[in-house]
Amino acid sequence: MPEPTKDGTWYALIDFYKAVRSGQLPDSNVYTGARTAICVHLANQALYNKEITYWKKSYSVMPS
Repeated sequence: MPEPTKDGTWYALIDFYKAVRSGQLPDSNVYTGARTAICVHLANQALYNKEITYWKKSYSVMPS
């Protein structure tokens, strides 16, 4: 590699900047954040209640 790698946050901010400047939706956005929060909540429910939790169609947050 021509230069040492940087912290992942640095690369994420560069990608975010490029997406905003070009008018594109960043890879890390409100939709990926919402899906992540729902997944964590389902995982916590499953662990706490000792049961399997399932993704419901109503959890899909992508715009149509």
